[in-house]
Amino acid sequence: MPQLYYQRAFVDSNTIKITEDGNFFDVVFATETPVYRNGWDESFYEILSCNSVHIRAGRLENGVVPLLDNHARTKQLGIVTKYSIENNECRATIKFSTQEQFTGIWNDILAGIIRSISVGYNVHKYLREINGEGSAPNYRAIDWEPIEISLTPIPADYHASIREETTTQKPEIVMPSNNEHTERTQATEILTAERNRCTLIRNAARIAKMDVDFTDDLIERGLTIEQAREEIFNKMAEQSQAPTVNTAHVTADESEKTREAMTVALLHRAAPGSVPLIDQAHDYKYLTLLDFARRCIDQRGDKSNRYSPNEVVKRAFSSTDFPVLLHNAVERSIKKYYDGIDSDWKKIAKKTTAKDFKEKTGTEISGSTTFEEIKEGGEYKNAFIISSNQNKVQLKTFGRVIKVTRKTVINDDLEVFNELPRILAYAAENFQAQKVWSLVTQNAKSSDNVPLFHANHKNLFNHPLNEEGLNALRTSMKRQTQVTQEPIIAPKFLIVPIELQMKAEKMLTSEIASEKNDKNTMRNSFTPINTPWLTDPNVWYLCADPNLSNGLVYAYLEGEEGLHVEKEVDFNDDSLSTKARIDFDCTIWDHRSWTKSSIQ
Repeated sequence: MPQLYYQRAFVDSNTIKITEDGNFFDVVFATETPVYRNGWDESFYEILSCNSVHIRAGRLENGVVPLLDNHARTKQLGIVTKYSIENNECRATIKFSTQEQFTGIWNDILAGIIRSISVGYNVHKYLREINGEGSAPNYRAIDWEPIEISLTPIPADYHASIREETTTQKPEIVMPSNNEHTERTQATEILTAERNRCTLIRNAARIAKMDVDFTDDLIERGLTIEQAREEIFNKMAEQSQAPTVNTAHVTADESEKTREAMTVALLHRAAPGSVPLIDQAHDYKYLTLLDFARRCIDQRGDKSNRYSPNEVVKRAFSSTDFPVLLHNAVERSIKKYYDGIDSDWKKIAKKTTAKDFKEKTGTEISGSTTFEEIKEGGEYKNAFIISSNQNKVQLKTFGRVIKVTRKTVINDDLEVFNELPRILAYAAENFQAQKVWSLVTQNAKSSDNVPLFHANHKNLFNHPLNEEGLNALRTSMKRQTQVTQEPIIAPKFLIVPIELQMKAEKMLTSEIASEKNDKNTMRNSFTPINTPWLTDPNVWYLCADPNLSNGLVYAYLEGEEGLHVEKEVDFNDDSLSTKARIDFDCTIWDHRSWTKSSIQ
């Protein structure tokens, strides 16, 4: 999961504690109270684990976590001097600034006017916990890092606060139960109550036809269902006095169709004629990127004409399908170009997959595979399949990113949907081609730690590219034997540099051998391959079918073969990153299916 920055508002518990020094106070900056969130893939209840093993406390321990005024990084009010974790609460002691300009804020803290605390943090890892059918799951942050603490007026977690002791009566302390079942029951009751609160508020808001932002605000402020209903009623009364506006509500199925039509229209604008326009796409074929963002906002029931271009982009990225639309267009363009490339290197190497990034070994047959007579009552002899420690491949990850920024949208820069995907697709193809062909051109070592083409392998010659030369290399390969001492498969491909392309094609297509003016015995004997990756104009090769014999091997991650594309939205700078990556490796597992000749 990508690292994202969140800001979490909390509700005061009406307690303040001021130390004798006068400029220190204690806060509870995080508890394990579930907070409802709207995610890109699903809605969920976020829980910050208040377990020390789940918190990156380096900033806290080094005293570099600031106290800010409502998350304003340019307005520091103090600094955290120490922290502790007790009873599933994260607590901190804060030294408040002595600057005169902040005296009013300090007095409001003393007077109990400012009570709410918020923490800004990075989540590095969530644990997804299922709550049952029909309920949103828990996302428990089991690797997170506090960045800053703020005084803020907007609450959501009513257990986090500035702490105060105003009575001499000792508060009731509930000790953790030793009964694990009881602890789970208590946690379940808390989660169930929070889910019910959110569900009831959403149902009430939906019946009253309240918009999503208003509903989310009711939930995040921690209102009870009674308080939420009162605000909904007041909002309805306010709306009844305003002119009626017909708002378009889009169903999930309609939303999918609309997004598909927008994607097609966007690709058509970026590269006219590259995709056929479906009926609904004609409605969007002249829209700019900013127009698309406004449409996405309007479809949520909001009014995009109230916002500046900058605000339109910000809202479209944070609360609509706009990032999905952009990603779909970039991904489809990348795959269109990538899938349209004729990869000659895939013809001469065997494809395999690996389940992970650990080293994978190939297999060999131990003993002869020749069928033997089985007399009545006799036993079948095993042909053991063994793992070869010499045949190895290990995946590595390679990739690039196409970023759609706020500036891209406002400037209506369409190159990001056509030219950049084309360049990236061909870059991915060329990267893999260079890796595979370099095994041949650089004479990489085979699994026996000897160069692929070597006298010991009996596959290195000095013959011209003619009928006799082809026959000599073909004979040599057919005389090779596999590990089982059985003949190897005959060569299939004649591979030449582009300088020898015409000569090779004539030899394999002409009915008459030009040198002796008789029948061409090599006609249609091989499939020609010419490639610019072969830079020596005086070298040519024969290669067997890689699917029938080991030779060159390339591997992808299982389930993600080829170029894999995924998206990542960055809410800090309102941008979409479309990452194209390849989990790939290639190597030589056997030398017997290749021969090489240099022209004398």
